[in-house]
Amino acid sequence: MIGIANPSFEQFIRAILAMRSAPLPESAIVRAKHILADLAGCAWLGGQTSELGQLAGRIGQAEQTAVAVVPLLGQSRFAAPESSALYHGTATVALEMEEGNALAKGHPGAHVFPAAWAAAVQAGSSGEAFIRAFVLGYEAAARLAYAAQLKPGFHAHGTWGAVGGCLAAGLLYESPDEDIVGAALLAASLPLASASAANGTGASVRNLYAGWSGWSSLQAFQLFRDGFRSHPDVVHQVWNGLIAERLEEGRLLDRLAAPLLVERNYFKLYPSCRFAHAPIEALQQLLHTHRWQPDEVAEVFVETHRLAMDMKTAAPPNPLAAMFSIPFLLALTAWGYGPYLQEDDPLLRDSRLLDWAGRVQVSEDLQLTAQLPSVRAARVRVRLRSGEAYEALVEFPSGGEERPLDTERLLDKFSRWPARESSGELDRLLADALQLEKFEYVVNWAVGPHQYI
Repeated sequence: MIGIANPSFEQFIRAILAMRSAPLPESAIVRAKHILADLAGCAWLGGQTSELGQLAGRIGQAEQTAVAVVPLLGQSRFAAPESSALYHGTATVALEMEEGNALAKGHPGAHVFPAAWAAAVQAGSSGEAFIRAFVLGYEAAARLAYAAQLKPGFHAHGTWGAVGGCLAAGLLYESPDEDIVGAALLAASLPLASASAANGTGASVRNLYAGWSGWSSLQAFQLFRDGFRSHPDVVHQVWNGLIAERLEEGRLLDRLAAPLLVERNYFKLYPSCRFAHAPIEALQQLLHTHRWQPDEVAEVFVETHRLAMDMKTAAPPNPLAAMFSIPFLLALTAWGYGPYLQEDDPLLRDSRLLDWAGRVQVSEDLQLTAQLPSVRAARVRVRLRSGEAYEALVEFPSGGEERPLDTERLLDKFSRWPARESSGELDRLLADALQLEKFEYVVNWAVGPHQYI
């Protein structure tokens, strides 16, 4: 062992590496391909934002070169591995539509995919190798997240994800276990001080947190090769008191891969924080069942869990902030708009929506908080000016283990994005993600021609 005072973290990484040659369950492979389709679609559409377009123009080249080797999804450009990881991590989370994991309390896929994609292209990996590395990297990131209870005010983006991205990259580079363990330990030493306040204020640095994690995943591996080493007590100093209140180390190895956490994920139907999905679907139920009009509403009461208490803003300043505003998202739903906002969208200034959102009160229900993390419920009660009142409770929003999405419904969400440019190339990318194991060189997933094994 490398000589950590408490070896739990190293044992955890080694336990995952022990699976590097073992057969993966077919169910995990199928789920991973659906996740990769979801992440690729999110990265493609997220890249349409102005800041991602600027970033792609600065880091990308029109032609593939020995340095600019990694395709930037949706941009027809190529970038160096570390730059591509920064881009894809940022783009994947830009629309708040990417998959997540309730046990991880965050988005492991968005942190593992950018480094895995860059390393797979750089190493000339097959689709099968790419899937395997992604699944095991996801396990590392999600398990660390499951064990670590981040302090209040920390956002999960940019914290534990680099460990999984680093492990996935090491597998694709076919590096020895010792190098991967050392690089993962180094990655665990380099989390960002990610502020959750970036959500409600609509500060796009929040997206960069995830991009930075992708960049850091590859940098940690290269820096380890350069000779840099982590502090031997990194797990306890960083993850057991600095950014996390505690690290429940038993969770790192308890029931490891039984099942793999990639199989415990959820998918999003709406481009908004997961905590808003139960309120949205509860309001949808009330609209469908009782057929009232939005201008008849006097008050709306939302009772939900503690984690959603930062989502009370009624007048979000921009689309990113709106993704974290339960009142405004419910106003969009009530007035028949989808939650698909563009940059400088006039709906953000629509007086009807702002007035309606101002009637929404969001409060904590302690009983719903006690059901976390397995249940993320919300109760919505609508009181009309006539005095009539209607109520609905949603315990499990669509897309989770209890209400899974089929393939058609998952991929259909990308066709509903209003700013999407008509692109058969995106449709092909999504469809081909479901047969990634057939690619001899996974880079052909993005650039073609298709060369199946």
